[in-house]
Amino acid sequence: MAFCVALQNISVAQEQIGLHFDNYAASSGMLLNPAATFASPNPWELNIVSAGLFAENNYVYLDHQSVLSALHAFSKSTIPDPQLIFSQPGKIKAYSLGFIQGPSAFIKFNHFTFGIFADTRSAVSVLSSNFPFTLALDSIAYGQLYQVPAFKATMMNWSELGFNIGTKLRGSDNTALRGAINVKFLGGWDGMYFLNNESFDYSKLLHEQLVNLNHFNSSYAYTSNFGSNTFSLPNTFNGKGVGADVGFIYTAGEKSPGNYVWKFGVSVVDIGRIHFIQNAGTYSIVSNTDLSANISDLQQITSLNEFNATGSKIVYGATNSSQTGNQFTIGLPTALTLQAERSIGQRFFVGAVAVRRVVLSETSIYRPNMVALIPRYESKWISAAIPVELFDYNDVHAGASLRFGPLTIGSDNILSWVMKGKLEGSDIYAGLRVFPFWSSKKNNSKKPKENIKSYHSKNIGSKVICPKF
Repeated sequence: MAFCVALQNISVAQEQIGLHFDNYAASSGMLLNPAATFASPNPWELNIVSAGLFAENNYVYLDHQSVLSALHAFSKSTIPDPQLIFSQPGKIKAYSLGFIQGPSAFIKFNHFTFGIFADTRSAVSVLSSNFPFTLALDSIAYGQLYQVPAFKATMMNWSELGFNIGTKLRGSDNTALRGAINVKFLGGWDGMYFLNNESFDYSKLLHEQLVNLNHFNSSYAYTSNFGSNTFSLPNTFNGKGVGADVGFIYTAGEKSPGNYVWKFGVSVVDIGRIHFIQNAGTYSIVSNTDLSANISDLQQITSLNEFNATGSKIVYGATNSSQTGNQFTIGLPTALTLQAERSIGQRFFVGAVAVRRVVLSETSIYRPNMVALIPRYESKWISAAIPVELFDYNDVHAGASLRFGPLTIGSDNILSWVMKGKLEGSDIYAGLRVFPFWSSKKNNSKKPKENIKSYHSKNIGSKVICPKF
């Protein structure tokens, strides 16, 4: 029952490669590597709005469906709704991320860069321990023994206001090492974590209309908005915090910003946490003995509030005996990222990126691991990339992104939209920005005079050279 509550909101971009790896989109790229602004050919840039949505799991899926076909089926009453199918993955993994990046900008002065950004993010992660049995939550049979594994589920909605500053650390004629940092002020709208600390067995008894559990050990916390079965945006932050991103970029064979032979990057992003102190509560339900609960009572659970009251009554005899505190902390989805890119001709690049999650606390949001190969074409007005990803070291995704001037659209899993198959998740993103539409090169109208002056200075007192026709 706790597992069902934890998974009920897993329905909704991973690293949004078209937004974060295009040198002409550095106002978004500085969120994955703060030093990305140094690789931009633009002296300044303004992000008007960018947004993305991503979801992936290995537990439930729609068979023989694409995103477009599933949306079409759910929207048409004449077409049967696709049915969820439960798999047996060994370990459950589920991730979701949504974001909206509002007005953001950067500007470069000689060897320094300054920026500002604002965004709102939503993230979910669920990871379980070993899961040897199939657990189909929609068809639990009477008289059969089921096992719910130990798992961690975390959800959070928050906003960020960040400031970027960077500088050139070292360089020569055609190589340079630059570093930058983002400092972020965090406001938490809602948060929730659920730790099922031990696996437990349960079964439904037909004649008694009871569910038997051999034991139960969970600790969890949530804000009041996540506790109800009706969701509404809070009108104030329930938590606050501070975060940071740190990044470095090294270029070799650099002739100008964005024109290099090699580029290497490393960054640590989303260092920080949010402490929820308003409308918040922490809870614990622990029993090392066998438990029994009425099936009718469990069927009425549709929210964390109802789960908490029912579980507290079953174990402790009172609906309000499980609360242990009134504040809690959730960590950001921290990750280490490595980037490398090689120019293979004019405006063509081949790059690679690796994202590895870093878990700083038991109640942090887990970021999915990813390794990708990224061939791309890049110019001022058109950019295109076809990334191939190994998602969480298990699934292969093919993506695509296009930028037409200031507009970027793309997906890190484009095949999920158009190709029917085992639909376990999808991804989409878009961004609109403003950059200098005119040439960044200085006016060369004075060059002929300078050349004539130079020519005469070199030929004073020498023989006059007449042109030949």
